[in-house]
Amino acid sequence: MRYEKALESWKRARESAERSMEAIKEKINLSDAAAESLTEVIAVMRSEQAPKYKLQAAKIVLEWTMAKPVAKSEVTVNSAEQWLESLIKDEN
Repeated sequence: MRYEKALESWKRARESAERSMEAIKEKINLSDAAAESLTEVIAVMRSEQAPKYKLQAAKIVLEWTMAKPVAKSEVTVNSAEQWLESLIKDEN
């Protein structure tokens, strides 16, 4: 790819990334540094890079913009009386 063509490609990718960041900022509260970083990552994702780098960039965007699943854990809280009753039942 010629230098001029690469610059034009990066310009289009950056413009697209900036438009996307405007939409993301409306939904997610980001610091200026985080917004700038995500803009760069989205630009890499939208540029003419090797698939490896585009996939890495997409992973970063998803990690920082999508909600993480909540880990579900069930905890049973027994009172002292219930615990003593279970000990008595175990002895019989």
